[in-house]
Amino acid sequence: MDNKLNTCISISELFYNNSSGLRYIIPNYQRPYEWDEQQIQQLIDDIVNAKQEHCSAYFLGTIVLGNYNKDNNIIEIVDGQQRLTTLLYILQHNATPNFHLYNSNLLDKTIPPDKRLQSIIDDILEEHKLQSNDDLFSFLKEHVYLFQTVLPANTDLNRYFEIMNSRGQQLQPQDVVKAYLMEQLEDENERSSFSVIWDACSDMDGYVQDAFPEEKRTELFGDSWNSIPSIQKIECVFTRKDSQDDTIVLHEQTILDIINTDITSEYSSPPLNRDRTKHGIVSFPTFLLHVLNLIQTKNCTNKHSNTSQYNSDSAIPNENHLIHKFKEWTKTDNIMEFAYSLLHYRALLDSFVIKTTDTPETWAICRYSKSMNTSSSDSNPYKDDSSRMILLQSMLRVTFTDQRRVFISPLLEHIDDYYNENIDHDNQSLQKLFDSIHEWCRSTLCKQLSNDGNNDLCQAICSAAKKGTGTSHFLMNMLDYLIWDAEHSKNNSSTCIQPLINKHKDILDKECEGIHQRIFDDFQFRYRNSIEHFFPQNPSSTTDRGEDKSEVSEELRDNIGNLCMMTRSENSRRGNLFPSAKVEQYSSSDQSLKFHIMAALLKKEETWNNNTVKKHATTMHKLLQEFLSCECDSSNCDAATEA
Repeated sequence: MDNKLNTCISISELFYNNSSGLRYIIPNYQRPYEWDEQQIQQLIDDIVNAKQEHCSAYFLGTIVLGNYNKDNNIIEIVDGQQRLTTLLYILQHNATPNFHLYNSNLLDKTIPPDKRLQSIIDDILEEHKLQSNDDLFSFLKEHVYLFQTVLPANTDLNRYFEIMNSRGQQLQPQDVVKAYLMEQLEDENERSSFSVIWDACSDMDGYVQDAFPEEKRTELFGDSWNSIPSIQKIECVFTRKDSQDDTIVLHEQTILDIINTDITSEYSSPPLNRDRTKHGIVSFPTFLLHVLNLIQTKNCTNKHSNTSQYNSDSAIPNENHLIHKFKEWTKTDNIMEFAYSLLHYRALLDSFVIKTTDTPETWAICRYSKSMNTSSSDSNPYKDDSSRMILLQSMLRVTFTDQRRVFISPLLEHIDDYYNENIDHDNQSLQKLFDSIHEWCRSTLCKQLSNDGNNDLCQAICSAAKKGTGTSHFLMNMLDYLIWDAEHSKNNSSTCIQPLINKHKDILDKECEGIHQRIFDDFQFRYRNSIEHFFPQNPSSTTDRGEDKSEVSEELRDNIGNLCMMTRSENSRRGNLFPSAKVEQYSSSDQSLKFHIMAALLKKEETWNNNTVKKHATTMHKLLQEFLSCECDSSNCDAATEA
């Protein structure tokens, strides 16, 4: 083995300055390229965020290589081909790399290009407004690194690959953090308690209660197993000295010993039927960063002011900063306080924050409950307003797709206040909770709109509403939520929450005429991650219009009155269809509410033209203005009125 191949290598070195002429082979035992759109989006988001945080060196992980043949200068990719392939196609958006992936059966043939993959990546980069000469590519080449490691000679690569993919035993950053924090604790009981809490919280599927045996579950979460233990109560439970059984003696010596410790105590009894049908919307490393942020913000607030710091996206760093953030934090703060807070916020997360289900893009909020000695998660914490809370939280989840999930910290902060202020959750406290989350949405959207340098909110709305595919996804999803909220409030007398739209509900009602009530009843937020032009942006002369007489001038096609959200795959299939054909093919499917309004307007007006676009745009402007609490004269907004 050539030790020079075990190295930290920049993207520029790997993809453009391959002076050695080393050829990278994808062996037969490797699975084909399997990354989906969401994983590609995540990688690009991570790189964009790293650039925004001015990282001098950003690591994308490890590439494992094997079977180096010095005579032919070839080497097999054992682990990392998905990342390498994706990076290759990202870089091709900028400049063709001097890098190829080879088929192991045809060493003189490179892997043929994948036009579909390139199209997906180009679309995502376009949504980030990244041109081929954008300085993001300079950052990617010069400041992003991979660690390249080569397995020893004679390693059974088929067996190694099988083990890595079935067991996933690579050391993760959260494992390093756990070991590091436990090393700082001198008291053995504290170390054992820390390990128990950490392990219970680390599995983001199901409910944290299932990680504890029944006796401890009752002690922590009450007789019904669904109360939220305070930080003080958790500390009391884990520090009581009245039982000899609670003393757990550990003898960890190394990091790996600490990570793999088998805690033999009352805490480690086998859990009852763990609910694996519901899954957390945040990864454990990111959840750790949110809890750390909540602790630091709370401490800062207690010392200095009553203002929240959550409006800054930079409050939650990328997972790659996990180890650094915790090493920095442990210089001044209490490690056991973090453990108790971790369990407290995990219980809040499980009880009051949406989870995904085994059905794709289906959301649920279910509080853990105890029934006849079996675990059951069918308790609804928001009663008659559960559907509203699910819509609000799922809107945030599909909007903020990067791994940081910036909305989790403020959401947990407000839920914590709500739970502590009124244990019975009366209408007044529930209204306050919705108001707090709506206010975070309002301030975040205002900040997003003003990022273009326009401090006049009315003009910022006008400017943001004529950007075509560059239109803010948060703005578009927020419009769908406002539309749903108005309709839901009108048709559900049992709700106690005040609607967000009052002043302009009449004009919205008029636009919603003709839409079947089931469209609103069945609506849910999906990963509609592409902006669709209702009248095509570039209509093809060969596209069959049929009887569609629609026509929208070129300068209005990028207007918000002509836009809606959809999945990228749907967009690619129907991008050049004329409005009537789009409605015919897709009006019965699960589309955005804005699409259904536009379809209803088309049916009512029997055409889609400049006037229809401007009319719909004016309504959308009024909804945004009312939500953002700004008084604007829509007639002065060129985005809504110019032909």
